[in-house]
Amino acid sequence: MHTVHQSQLPFVGMSYEFVGAAQSGVAVSFFLVNGEPGRGTRLHKHDYDEVVYVIEGRSTWTVNGQEQEAHAGMFSSCMRASRISSSTAATASCGRLIST
Repeated sequence: MHTVHQSQLPFVGMSYEFVGAAQSGVAVSFFLVNGEPGRGTRLHKHDYDEVVYVIEGRSTWTVNGQEQEAHAGMFSSCMRASRISSSTAATASCGRLIST
């Protein structure tokens, strides 16, 4: 079993990144995102499926042109090659989420 503390993960943009292949040779990665109000991601796509779990706050996701809001306790998913962008709600103190 491989263990690592969040403080040992690289912090990129607004997230701590656990890239499984680099950390321990596993095929799963996740990102712990701390999104300040109004911040988000630019339009992008991945070559892997993505699952998001919102820990607290709210975020808005646009996937292939369709907008959806997610809030604390919700899981959202999108298929690889989807065109994705997101933003943290302007009224939230912080949007914390995990994505794979």
